[in-house]
Amino acid sequence: MLKNEVLITAWHRSDQRWFKRHPKRIVRFRSEINGEFDALRNEAREIPQYRPAGFRADIQLNCVAVVDLQRLAGCFNAPESLRIRMQTCAIRSDAMQRLVGDELAEAVAAELLTMMQIEQIDQTA
Repeated sequence: MLKNEVLITAWHRSDQRWFKRHPKRIVRFRSEINGEFDALRNEAREIPQYRPAGFRADIQLNCVAVVDLQRLAGCFNAPESLRIRMQTCAIRSDAMQRLVGDELAEAVAAELLTMMQIEQIDQTA
């Protein structure tokens, strides 16, 4: 197994277990696994980032927010899932994680809706 495959397995399994233990949660916050975004860096691609409202612009982004898109769409019993990950800052308390998680879920949903509308406009043009 390649180094990146081991890392992917580690974060993927960790997220999978967490979402199984928290069947009603849409967003997970956790520490970033060393090398987790190396594949994007190696391809000179931008790493998705999220800075919660009210947090300093220069705050260190050393954690990861994982958003379960199936659950975001209201499908909490799907056998498979589609998740996105982005760098974010450390959010310690569960109450703050829920508040920031709600904010992030709304932002992701709005972005997806905008992308879908643009795609529909492109298809009709």
